[in-house]
Amino acid sequence: TSTGFLVGDHYQREARREKEDAAAELDLANRLKISMLAIGVDHKDSILTLREPSTCQPEYARFVAEKSNLQAIWQEFQSSQGAISEEIDEIDGEAEIIEELTENYEVFISDLQKLEMLFRQKNIQRLSEGDRQNLQSELIRFHNQVLLGDSSRFSKQLDLFTEQAVIETKQAQEDLIVAENLRLRIIVASLALSVAIATVLAFLISRAITVPIQSTVDVAQQVIETGNFELQASITSKDEIGVLTNSLNQLITKVNLLLQEQKEKTESLKSALHEIQSTQAVLVQSEKMSSLGQMVAGVAHEMNNPVNFIHGNLFHLQEHLQDLIH
Repeated sequence: TSTGFLVGDHYQREARREKEDAAAELDLANRLKISMLAIGVDHKDSILTLREPSTCQPEYARFVAEKSNLQAIWQEFQSSQGAISEEIDEIDGEAEIIEELTENYEVFISDLQKLEMLFRQKNIQRLSEGDRQNLQSELIRFHNQVLLGDSSRFSKQLDLFTEQAVIETKQAQEDLIVAENLRLRIIVASLALSVAIATVLAFLISRAITVPIQSTVDVAQQVIETGNFELQASITSKDEIGVLTNSLNQLITKVNLLLQEQKEKTESLKSALHEIQSTQAVLVQSEKMSSLGQMVAGVAHEMNNPVNFIHGNLFHLQEHLQDLIH
């Protein structure tokens, strides 16, 4: 968008510079025309009032001042070569018009200088009536034969330059309108392109973010649903998502290790319980055997006493039986 604004502003600035250049040329041409008209009026007034020194002297002073003004305006015109900016191309034929205008100006200003010299060579205050009349006739003849034709040619050439300046001003105005429309189209196109680029970048960035996150989420859900802690999420980048995926993998690994340790402890506890149960069974059996031994010992003792009594009296019983049989 910034590029579009810069390009559009560039074309608009160029068009405005062309318009300003054309307006400045037209202004110079108009000022030259006005100065020429003023010089003509002052010059004629100086000639007509030549017989009245009190009136002629101020008219002559105005003529000299206006001539200096014309030279100053021409100096400004010449310094720009008929163009305010050297980077702006002029329309076709303008260079030739400026060249001829320069030649006519030099002839015209030379005539004015000669006219001024005629005034300076004569001391009007001290001239007699006849000398002032002769000077007036000489000035009128110089004006009619020389100055009038030269000023007319310069004026015509100045009119041509003015027409060219008017044409250039209109063309510059049209170019400015075209440049402003072009600037608007460039800005709109750049904005549209910026929106398209932003949309593409947003889509790509969202995919770059959501795809790894979705993959990590899928792995986490599979671990939760299946209880398979051997699963690991793939790490596709080294950014924050990659760090998150790596942290999830480390968490799954630690949970798997804890489950294995818990399983081992459970197996160990089962084995210990089995051993305890076996030992308990042995102890119970031993206790049973001990009780049985005590019972058997008591029974044997209870049986031994009468058996011993019987066994001790069997010999006597046998003797008595033998004696009875005998």
